[in-house]
Amino acid sequence: MEQSKIVRYVQVLPKKDQDKFYQFVVSPYFNQHQKTTHLLEIILQKPRLLENKSGLFKKLFPGEKLDEQKLHNLFSYLKKLYVKFMSYQFLEDNETGLQLNALEKLSLLPNEELLVNRARYLEKQLQNKQRQNVQDYFTKYRINYLLANTGDETLTEEKIQQQNLMLTSLKHFFLAEELKLSCSLTAYTMVSNPQYDFTFLNFTLEFINKDPLLLEENPVINLYYNILMSQRDGDTPLYYQNLKKLLAEQLDSFEEEERANLYAAANNFCIAKINKGQNEYRQELFDLYREGLKYKLLLSNDQISEWHYKNITTLGCVLKEFNWTENFIQEYRDKLPEDKRENAYNYNLANLYFHKSMFDEVKDALKDVQFTDTKYYINANLLLLRSYYALGDTEALLYLIEAFRIFVIRNRKIPTEQKRGYTNFLRFAKKLVMLKHHDFTFSRADLSKKLEQLRLQIEKTENLFNRYWLLEECQ
Repeated sequence: MEQSKIVRYVQVLPKKDQDKFYQFVVSPYFNQHQKTTHLLEIILQKPRLLENKSGLFKKLFPGEKLDEQKLHNLFSYLKKLYVKFMSYQFLEDNETGLQLNALEKLSLLPNEELLVNRARYLEKQLQNKQRQNVQDYFTKYRINYLLANTGDETLTEEKIQQQNLMLTSLKHFFLAEELKLSCSLTAYTMVSNPQYDFTFLNFTLEFINKDPLLLEENPVINLYYNILMSQRDGDTPLYYQNLKKLLAEQLDSFEEEERANLYAAANNFCIAKINKGQNEYRQELFDLYREGLKYKLLLSNDQISEWHYKNITTLGCVLKEFNWTENFIQEYRDKLPEDKRENAYNYNLANLYFHKSMFDEVKDALKDVQFTDTKYYINANLLLLRSYYALGDTEALLYLIEAFRIFVIRNRKIPTEQKRGYTNFLRFAKKLVMLKHHDFTFSRADLSKKLEQLRLQIEKTENLFNRYWLLEECQ
């Protein structure tokens, strides 16, 4: 219902923005309809009145017979004000956009002097701007377009220069925007199989390669070019090295979105290499994570996601950076989302204990992990399984393997391919347990032969989770 939508939109606003919206609605410049103001006051101060349509109508239209259309119109008008408010809020946070909009309006008025004055002022602001983004190129294009088309139609030398600047800015905007969009589309092709037409992109890349100064003089274009090329040519570390250089030398020159894209691209390059077995990139990725934490590139609203928290902990443990990892787990605990905090903290603490061979502590920490999420159930049980294995608790281990197998098979939230990867792992884990924990029944030669046979089976199996652990234990 339209009514419930606008109520929800208003109620989810932070208190500060609710107050701003109220000031917006009571302003006679934006709204002269008193009943709309009254409706907003009810939403903010007496929301229980909204539960009764008839009572709400009497409050808004005392003495009148219930007219649902009137009520609908009131909610609809408040929604329109809400959308307009969001537009103004965006402009408040975007000084450059605000200035450009003013130029657009001035270009429609007979005041060429003020237009030129404000255009020069905005150009100077862009030149002195510390951080750049794709939109800056478009802003430069619009400034020169408005200047080139103001006044009479006489083609002066100044107007010719403005037209040249207009075309240059438009070219730069097009290149930056196409490269940025192509980065997103290329990333999608890595995880799914959509069909995109990159024909024109090939012409763009050829054009860029013919003009080396283009990248040198335009950091944003250079950024998205190297991100794209690191995606398209993952075997060539040159583009990754360029991304690292941009991170080290020019991070502060980019806006927040560009900084996040730069960091994510460098991370993804390392992850792709690690997934191909090039473990030397583990240290590279670990260093990137530390840089991301240093510059708060991994935080959103001063919070870290539970999966960043897990990935950083796991990598730190694999690299045996135990002191740093333990400090990270404790330091960033309170920056986890509140509803995920205890699960993420206890699981990652157990992960640290496992890598430090503190297997009894692993079991204690996992007792506090609530299995409200399939991923936590799986990850926690994988840790527990390997801990039982290290402790030599065969009975508990075999029971866990069977319970785990039944859970995976029956769980409808786990995709078929993932199920196969887990069941393959559990099958090999059981074979490994029966060999290693009953090694006294085999001669040394027979045991080595059977472990070698198991190792070959593990290597040949395509869909298999925790392959590295199984292979290590086959030694």
